[in-house]
Amino acid sequence: MKRWEKVAWCFLALAALTSRFFALGDRAPHHDEAVHAHIARELLLLGKYRYDPTYHGPLQFYILAPLMGVFGQNDTVARSYAAACGVALVLLPLLLRRRLGPGPALAMGTLILTSPTLTYFSRFARNDVPVALFTLAFLALVLVGQRTHRYHLPWLGVLAAAHLASKETFYVYAVLLGFAFVATLATGKSGLLSALLAWVRQHKLELVASLLLFIASTVTLYTVFFRYPEDSYQFFLRAVSYWWGQHKIERVAGPWWYYLPRLSLYELAIWPLAAWYFWHKRRQANTLVRFSFFWALASLVLYAYLGEKVPWLLVHQVLPLALPAASALARLWGPLGSPKARLVSAALLGMASWNLVQACYRNPAIEPATGKAELLVYVQTVPSFKEIIREGRERAAAAPGQTVLAVAGEAGWPLSWSWANLPVWWDKPVAGQDIQMFLCDPGQEQEIVNTLGKAFGCGEVPLRAWWVEETPFTLRRVGRWFLTREAWSPVGFQSVVVCRVLDRNPAGPTAP
Repeated sequence: MKRWEKVAWCFLALAALTSRFFALGDRAPHHDEAVHAHIARELLLLGKYRYDPTYHGPLQFYILAPLMGVFGQNDTVARSYAAACGVALVLLPLLLRRRLGPGPALAMGTLILTSPTLTYFSRFARNDVPVALFTLAFLALVLVGQRTHRYHLPWLGVLAAAHLASKETFYVYAVLLGFAFVATLATGKSGLLSALLAWVRQHKLELVASLLLFIASTVTLYTVFFRYPEDSYQFFLRAVSYWWGQHKIERVAGPWWYYLPRLSLYELAIWPLAAWYFWHKRRQANTLVRFSFFWALASLVLYAYLGEKVPWLLVHQVLPLALPAASALARLWGPLGSPKARLVSAALLGMASWNLVQACYRNPAIEPATGKAELLVYVQTVPSFKEIIREGRERAAAAPGQTVLAVAGEAGWPLSWSWANLPVWWDKPVAGQDIQMFLCDPGQEQEIVNTLGKAFGCGEVPLRAWWVEETPFTLRRVGRWFLTREAWSPVGFQSVVVCRVLDRNPAGPTAP
């Protein structure tokens, strides 16, 4: 590796660490983040955990629990696993350096680094970026094996198990990659299938060992290290049944084109470069190009069909575009690239980086009062709610050993995580309690005030906010949003009521 290349990779590593970990705990926890962190905390303190497909696979909790034991229970630690996987994802193309060449590998790392989607969800306590890491590492080992004829098959079994133990997207990827594999064989030169069968016969013992390692790893993790042996096979049935049910009822519904504006408006470097590369290679596509094309196409179609429409699933549609986009970027900046092409690609990278800064640092959550919104943000806890979290901690610290806080209704998340270490009454307060601050759903506050028999000052505050963009996507609307982030349709939000006990000894002259 040449000196300039080492410097470039060191810069990418530093940029990845900074972009994924900078101010990681500043954003108020999302509902799902709070639930995931709470489950990890219960595993740490109570040893309590059993697989529930609602909250995905167990691997995240097995990793977060010891991290919390060492570094503390806070939002930064809860997001650190996803952030670390985000850093590794940027650097993973180093494995492909000899297979693809120095230029495409470096370009791929750059595109992953500057992807708004991959960066945003690297800073989010969910499983999607770890899944992307395991998937890309799996494919990288396969490609490296093609060059060196050393396939590291046991590691492929471990990576597949890590994906399955992370999220039920494993079953979706099985369909996507299986389709891409079959379509690549069907459109390739004759003899590919016979060559594949010969390869399988040659490596059959290693393949069996890899499959056994995959099964053993998966069963161990899903049974909580054999605490629940009946889950050794039931986890599969429960996962497929639950998520197919969610697809059919469309719990989080959206139009079939839900992901297209998000992909088009945020990934302004990856998708145009990938599209150009696919078009450029359409007459001379090799096996890797065809596989990437079919994988990307199948991902766009299948996620458009599936009933669950949420922004983090965009991660799995961006991932298959990264390799062809990197090949395009390396070509445009190589000896055959023109100054005009380099200028255009640099502009695309600049616009993607602008989106990254806006979504990840300036507007990572929606504050209804500002009117600014991001399409990657989904029912996120509003920034101002952090002040409520801080105030509750201060009130609890001022009355050690006493239960002065109460929470009922929707505010239970994220407060079940954010106030987990505080003495909190997690229901409507009862008569005789010395509650100084409580949160409840709108319309419940007067009943609680009457029960407590004290004077409270109450007011509604936003808890979560979202933006459902309205069509049409006119150039004027989109252009204004791109520059200012001002939403072109109303921002929705959910409120809770915060009540604080009034000062028992107000300032002023005392009574005679």
